[in-house]
Amino acid sequence: MKKLICLKLATVIALSTTCLNTVNPSAATNFYYPLPSGNYGIASKYAGDFNIGSDPEVILAEDFENYSKMSDLRRAWSTINEDHMNLSSDRENLIGGKQSLQLNLPAQNIERYTGLDLNLPENKRQDTVFVRYYQKIDKSYSISNTTSNHNGASISSRYYNCGADSGPGICANGTNKFLAMLQSTQSTVFEGHNMMIYTYHPDMRYNSQTPSPFDKEIRPSTPRGEQYGDHLYPDGTVCPWTYKKGNYGEGFVERPIYRIELGEWYCYELMLKANAPGQRDGRLTAWINGETVMDFGNMRFRDIEDLKIDSVGFTFGCASTPTATKSWFDNIVIATSYIGPIYEGSLKGDINSDSLVDGTDIAMLQEHILAQTALTDKQAVIANMDSDETLDVFDLVMLRNKAI
Repeated sequence: MKKLICLKLATVIALSTTCLNTVNPSAATNFYYPLPSGNYGIASKYAGDFNIGSDPEVILAEDFENYSKMSDLRRAWSTINEDHMNLSSDRENLIGGKQSLQLNLPAQNIERYTGLDLNLPENKRQDTVFVRYYQKIDKSYSISNTTSNHNGASISSRYYNCGADSGPGICANGTNKFLAMLQSTQSTVFEGHNMMIYTYHPDMRYNSQTPSPFDKEIRPSTPRGEQYGDHLYPDGTVCPWTYKKGNYGEGFVERPIYRIELGEWYCYELMLKANAPGQRDGRLTAWINGETVMDFGNMRFRDIEDLKIDSVGFTFGCASTPTATKSWFDNIVIATSYIGPIYEGSLKGDINSDSLVDGTDIAMLQEHILAQTALTDKQAVIANMDSDETLDVFDLVMLRNKAI
């Protein structure tokens, strides 16, 4: 399981319940109604993410532990690029568990991307979605001389395979599509690999059809509103072209540019709240390791009600790269409220508190059931896998399954 610095479980659960119950975007009186952070989300109720997929607010929970080959992912995911992905069991590329998802890029001088997507059926499309995931980008990743790169998670509506007005390079107009992707990039503006949100929305700076409320200037005219997405940085800077600050409404907080280190795992979370048609109450928020690092209000994504979030995807690629490179994803959760980092407090099944669920824990529970030894009260709570207040063979079976 993942190794994180966390609060005590009882405190976290109590605070989490309070925070989640008070967040009501529809009742907000300003752009920046309170949002949770840290361990005050869904994950705080499921130590080690164990059984987090059962939460009523979770759309999908994926830890890549139950697959033996890439094609198995089609049981849960709508589209996958098997040719450039594999399941990794290399210890240095795990933050817990036994497998992560590895995305690969060969050395190339053409634009190429790989990844996977979850498409939501019509009856499960949403106005607000949160996606939390763990990602590490290899130290070999270099995109300093490229014109395009994407390497994170996206939340979108009608962006993929929805006709001539969908896909990259076409302006969002309020009725055709929207997209937001949390990713890192190298640019001529900020040194290093810095986090930003790449987004298509109707008020994109330099929409060639209509000037943007973010800026009076517009990019030189291009055919049928062609324009690639805005780059939103934590301090409010909008790139490319002018590098001026956007208008994110009263209460916007300029935050420092967030630089990541290649070769390190991070816990990322992205929220997209679509605006009510006719209002500018949309919002984009990003957290890294539970800390709010970007928060943009005053956003307009749509002018029609049925333009709802219908896809969540994970992408890795660029226009060209001089060397082969790769990235890893793990412990993905897609939900309708804040999730937060994996909570490692009293990890369910970790009876001896060594951050592992293994044969030692199985032996301890078995000896307790056979009355050969007695677990402490705290150990008994951790060993009670089915939460029925009785330690029995059912808990032993569940513990064995988790340890496999």
